[in-house]
Amino acid sequence: MNRSTRSNRIRKRSIMLTRRARNKNNHIRKRVIDDYITPQKKRTRFKEDSDLDDDNNDDVLVIVNAPTPANQFIEIQIKMLLDEDTSKLQNILDVLLELRLHKSEHVDARKALENTNICQNLIKIMSLDDENSGELQSKVFLFAYHLTFVCGNTNSHQYFPRCFIEKDAIEAITKVMKQFPRNEIIQQRGCSLLANLTYSIDGDDDVIFTEELFHLSNSFTIICNAMKEFTENVKLQFGAIAILCDLIVEDPSRSENDTVGQVTFIAPILDVLEKYYSNTALATNIIYFLWNVAERNQEDLKTHILEKKATNLLAKVESYYKDDPENEVSKRAASVLKVIYK
Repeated sequence: MNRSTRSNRIRKRSIMLTRRARNKNNHIRKRVIDDYITPQKKRTRFKEDSDLDDDNNDDVLVIVNAPTPANQFIEIQIKMLLDEDTSKLQNILDVLLELRLHKSEHVDARKALENTNICQNLIKIMSLDDENSGELQSKVFLFAYHLTFVCGNTNSHQYFPRCFIEKDAIEAITKVMKQFPRNEIIQQRGCSLLANLTYSIDGDDDVIFTEELFHLSNSFTIICNAMKEFTENVKLQFGAIAILCDLIVEDPSRSENDTVGQVTFIAPILDVLEKYYSNTALATNIIYFLWNVAERNQEDLKTHILEKKATNLLAKVESYYKDDPENEVSKRAASVLKVIYK
C-alpha cells in the first residue's frame, strides 16, 4: 500500500471517529468543557510517529478538550464515596490514599479535585452513626489530612481547608472524635486534621469565626480530653497545641472567656511541656500559647502555674533554649515568669 492510499484511509477514519464522538456527546452525555481539567492538546496517531513525515501532520486525528481517563477515574471514585457499604468505602479510600496528595510533587493531582464533591462526600462519611466504623473514619481523617496539608506555596493550598470549614467539617470531625474517645489513631488524626484547617485561616475575623465554630461543636473539650488521655502521643499533642496557637487573636478588647486561653487547657499543656520540653517544635508552641495567655488572663495563668508548681519548669525551659539566638522560647518563658512573680 503506497503512502497516498494510506493517507486517504487515515483521513476517512478520522472523519468517521469525529462524527461518532459528536453524536455520542449530543445523545448520551452533555457536559461543559469546564467540568474537566482541559489537558494539553494531544495527538493520536494511527501509526508510529517515526513513520510520518513532518509535512503530513494533517493526516493525524487531533483530540482536544476530551476528559482524560484519569479525570474520569477520579470522578467515579468520588461518586463511589456515597456507597453505604463500609468495606467498599475503605477500599476506595485505600486507592485515594495512594495518590499521596500531601506531597508537594502531587500538587497538580490535588488541584484536579477542586470544584468536585470530594469534601462534601467525606463529611457525609464522617456523619455515619456506626460504632463499628472506627477504621473507616481513621482513613477518612487521613485522606482529609492529605487534602488539607499545606506544603510549598501556602496560597495554593487554602482551597480544601476553607472548603471543609465552610461545609461544617469541624462539627463532623468533633462528632467522630467524641464517638471514639479511646481510639488513639482517630484522636491523633482528628487533632492533626483540625490543625490543618486552623492553619489555613487568615485574619482576625476568620479566626474569631472559626473559634466560634469550635465552641459550638464543643471541640475544645474533646481536644482537651484527647490530650489528657494520650499523653505519650507527640503528634496528637502537637496538633492540639497548634490549634490553640492558630486561634489566638491579637485583640486585647476580647474578654478572657472569648479566647482559647481557657483555664482548662493550661494544666494539660503544662504536663506536656514537662514531658517534652526538649522537643523544640512542641516547646515553641506551648510557650507561645502561655505567653499569649499571660498577656490576657494573668491571674488564671498565675494560679494554675503555682498550683502545678511549674515555675521551676519554666525556668528549666528558659535555660535550655537560652543559647539558641534564633528561637524566642527562652525570652517568652522569661516573660511568663515575670507575670507569675508580679
